[in-house]
Amino acid sequence: MHNRTNAVCFTCGLAIESPPRLSRLTNGQVCPACRERVLDGLPPALPSRPGVVESAIDPRELRSESSEFDEPS
Repeated sequence: MHNRTNAVCFTCGLAIESPPRLSRLTNGQVCPACRERVLDGLPPALPSRPGVVESAIDPRELRSESSEFDEPS
């Protein structure tokens, strides 16, 4: 799968190059699939902290933090 010699983008039909590049559709706009491919290949804009795992937010935490702004019952 790593060999992309004959790979083409399903959206614009142009060859997928290495490194990925922004291809343009016939109307002049950047191909959205190629754009995502290029963005996925970029390093993260912000460094991650070691040991921090991204997970769903616990709704109880949101309720306790925002309780000072809640209207009285």
